[in-house]
Amino acid sequence: MHNEKGFTLIEVLVASVILFASLALISDLFRGSMLTADKAANNADFYQTHPAAISAIKTSLRDKFDRRDAKPLSGEVYIFGIIYKWQAEPIKYESRQRFFDDPENLPARFAIYRVQVIASKNSKEQHFSFEVSAW
Repeated sequence: MHNEKGFTLIEVLVASVILFASLALISDLFRGSMLTADKAANNADFYQTHPAAISAIKTSLRDKFDRRDAKPLSGEVYIFGIIYKWQAEPIKYESRQRFFDDPENLPARFAIYRVQVIASKNSKEQHFSFEVSAW
């Protein structure tokens, strides 16, 4: 009987099958986590730029607002590769508070608008709305 040291061919094959199967599982988990991270980064792009877009839309709306007439307004804002298309409908149009010595009918000067926004980047779209006052 020979006293041989080392592994048999079967043992090496079994060990290599176990090694490659575990590597395949790990690579699949890594690929899945990379896809999830990419999705999270894309969503973060939208959510992180919304406050800046809302400020830009408010400024644009107030610039377009005419005190004599609260009419529907619309526009487009481009921030960090995201296009924000907005439409504003007046929901309230009133005058300032009347004091005791003011005339009966004060002209309306203040408006509240409901703004509908569509944010789009590549093939992804998000819809949201907010209200803003203009004077």
